[in-house]
Amino acid sequence: MKKIKQNTKIIKDCLGALSAILDNVENLPKLEGIEMALHYTNGHTYVVGVEKGKDGKLKRSMELLEPEDFEDESQKMLLN
Repeated sequence: MKKIKQNTKIIKDCLGALSAILDNVENLPKLEGIEMALHYTNGHTYVVGVEKGKDGKLKRSMELLEPEDFEDESQKMLLN
């Protein structure tokens, strides 16, 4: 139950932040897309995004990143 309360609080706070942006939408430049990442305690990250395609339609994307994906990226950055 504690996990559900924590997850609910985090998601509500995130939606509250998006709501605050929405309240000021008339002062924003044109949006190209939105990307959000959900970071789990087991090291996984779920990335969701919405962007406007060249055809004008909104496209959704979702990707689950394994902890190993971050290790590979970190090693590549250290080598460069």
